[in-house]
Amino acid sequence: MPDVAMVITREPSTAAILRAFLAVDGYEVAGDLDTKPLDGLLRFNPRLILVDVDHQDGFSPDFIEHARRRGVAVVAYSPSRTETETRRIAASLGLSAFGFPLRPSRFRETIRTASAAP
Repeated sequence: MPDVAMVITREPSTAAILRAFLAVDGYEVAGDLDTKPLDGLLRFNPRLILVDVDHQDGFSPDFIEHARRRGVAVVAYSPSRTETETRRIAASLGLSAFGFPLRPSRFRETIRTASAAP
């Protein structure tokens, strides 16, 4: 059975791109744009969450800590910020990050590194 992943964003095009990348990497992607982050975490029990740094409910210290306590790898991204800025923001919460334009090799490396972390 494949690992479950969630994409937390308000942007339909971003969700579609990231869901496709995750599916190619063998993840089952759960939830949709209307899924509240905490509801999705509790309902789908994902192994990986990709969260937009500009998502008010998803990119919050409380939600990220809750996910981490459940053993979930959380990776930040932003389709509207530079990769440098995205990494800086993500680092403030101790997260790995990737930026856009999305490079498949960088995406996979970031996801695998985050998923392997304790």
